[in-house]
Amino acid sequence: MWFSLLKGISLGLGSVLGATVVLSTLVYLLSQMEFIPIIGEWISAILDVVKEKPDN
Repeated sequence: MWFSLLKGISLGLGSVLGATVVLSTLVYLLSQMEFIPIIGEWISAILDVVKEKPDN
């Protein structure tokens, strides 16, 4: 039972860390593509949404 619990916790933690690395890499790569004229405006809009802080 403990092994299954630890396995589930490690799977969840690994998934979250993996998604964080992939998304941060994707956002970084998108921020580097702003120089492309047509796609640059679209990417800038996406980055503006990502950088916005939620109103609490």
